[in-house]
Amino acid sequence: MKCKICPMHCELSIEEDKMDNSYIITGNKCPQGEKHALNEIKEPSRVLFSRVLIDKAPMSRLHVKTDGIVPSYFKEKFINLIEKTRVEAPIAKGEVIIENILSTGINVVSARRVNEI
Repeated sequence: MKCKICPMHCELSIEEDKMDNSYIITGNKCPQGEKHALNEIKEPSRVLFSRVLIDKAPMSRLHVKTDGIVPSYFKEKFINLIEKTRVEAPIAKGEVIIENILSTGINVVSARRVNEI
């Protein structure tokens, strides 16, 4: 797996040690790489991208993203809520569309600016 924590983008290797139920991480050039690999194994997370409905705009959907890392177990719940959300133009890039989604402390923000028609 390629580490994305720093600009070095180390190629990490992960081996499971079944004797003591742990993982051996190699290839990292900094301690953050090892932490990143362990997090990806135990709880894969990503910034989530989706779309909301938008009225009074030249398009019917607005691209949005989360402003924080979404644990994989929240992904489906987030998407269901986001895709049912409707906003009205104008919208600024980075504008909060859904604040503190599902009480996680993560906001859903606009990925672009949209003018009203």
